Amino acid sequence: MIHFKITSAILSAVMCVSMLAAPVSVLADETPATSETQTEAAEKQETAETQKPDPKETGKEEPEVSEKKETEATEPAEEAKPSETEEKAPEESEKQEPAEAEEKEPEVKDKVKASNAIIEQGTLNKIKWELSDKGVLTISGSGNINDDVAVSLSNKNSVKSIVFSGNGKMTIGALAFWSFEKLKSVKIPSNVESIDDSAFKSCSALETVEIANGITTIADEAFCLCKSLSSISIPDSVTKIGDRAFYSCEKLTSVKLPSKITKIGFGTFVGCKSLTKITIPSGVKEISADAFKGCSKLGSVSIPDTMTVIGQAAFSGCSSLKSIYLPDNITTIYAYAFEDCTSLESVSLPLKLETLVAAHLFVGCTNLKKVYIPASVEILAENAFEDCDSLKELNYGGNKTDLTTNSSGNDVLNSGKVTWNFNVKKDNNMTASGKTAVVKYKKLKKKKQKVSRSGVISISHPEGNVTYKLVSVSKKKFKKYFKISSTGTVTVKKRLKKGTYKIKCKVTAAGTADYKPVTKTVTFKIKVK
Repeated sequence: MIHFKITSAILSAVMCVSMLAAPVSVLADETPATSETQTEAAEKQETAETQKPDPKETGKEEPEVSEKKETEATEPAEEAKPSETEEKAPEESEKQEPAEAEEKEPEVKDKVKASNAIIEQGTLNKIKWELSDKGVLTISGSGNINDDVAVSLSNKNSVKSIVFSGNGKMTIGALAFWSFEKLKSVKIPSNVESIDDSAFKSCSALETVEIANGITTIADEAFCLCKSLSSISIPDSVTKIGDRAFYSCEKLTSVKLPSKITKIGFGTFVGCKSLTKITIPSGVKEISADAFKGCSKLGSVSIPDTMTVIGQAAFSGCSSLKSIYLPDNITTIYAYAFEDCTSLESVSLPLKLETLVAAHLFVGCTNLKKVYIPASVEILAENAFEDCDSLKELNYGGNKTDLTTNSSGNDVLNSGKVTWNFNVKKDNNMTASGKTAVVKYKKLKKKKQKVSRSGVISISHPEGNVTYKLVSVSKKKFKKYFKISSTGTVTVKKRLKKGTYKIKCKVTAAGTADYKPVTKTVTFKIKVK
């Protein structure tokens, strides 16, 4: 009986244990499926901490199903095996940190590359081009750069600057960069031989152009309508500047012309409203029609003695021009040459001018008061001085009988307000200005010093023999230390104290059979130091 009770108790206990064991088994089987997300999170935490619990140390084995899930989720498969994990976990941990660093480094490099990235490139014949995302168009190779480059560029209006690379001989062909609207600067190296027709025409944002010595030709309309171009220096290697090369460059204030050109082309500087002065180099023989037409701020023009022809309307509309020197070698001045030069007050036509003063030559010169006409002129054309309302004096180098006037319709000449003078000499065009010369005090202590005329006075266009005479010294008591010869050499006597001395002298040009004498007072400085 007792045995039966014990046996029953044992059976009851076994059944209870079985019932309790069954749920545990089910839970164990369900754990991989229900906690997959937790396993992945644990893996990320293990990677971040660079350590993974060792199964042997914890005394727990991971279920096979869980290992399979880890293998699928993470890769590589080596981490799935507890035995390999035990051996390789430290190595994988060491490699994990550099791997993360390597992922970040390319991002930095990509940013650097992005700031200079090439967004377009191409090859046309032997010319190669690349356009960066900064708007820099780099051209290399050799041969003619024609407008095919512009046609090939899908981002033409993103070009901000152009540079040339390499030493291959190139020419910038016709229309090569026509209407690059965002282009601001260009550097043209010495291996570029020419800039052809309309190469940079209508580049309205172009501000600066650097041209190296070596280029020989700037062709027709090369920089036409470059409305933002403010200055340009053209190297002496250039022998030709084409017609309308700088047409309507409205902001162009100054330009240095090369010494080897012989002609200013048709309309070269038409509409350059900001141009204030121009020096035409010696050797130029012709200023073509419309060359400076509409240059309303042009107040100073220097014309060399080599000039022979001034074309029609060459200075038309130069409303700031008060005076102009016309060398005697000029034989022809065409109609309208000085039309609407409203500030022009006086002018002397050249002695070698051919027989005609052209029609409408000074039309609209409302401030013109005095004109000299040489004896070489035989005909004064109709309306030469039309609308010259201030004209009061016409001086003619010949006799009254030598000049034929066609005054039909010429109200100025018929108004009775103009005085005619005959057998008049031409005004002397001499100009003179002072300079500053330096004399060393140590040398002056021992002996007197001499300074040449060119060191103290700049003189141009004198007619007849030129002489010099000392007038005064700023510090009167020191006047005895200075002497000027008739040829302009200044002698500074020894023992003169240190300081700056202002010296006035008279410069006289004696004149010739055709020119009046003239005297100018000039101030120059001598510094003793």
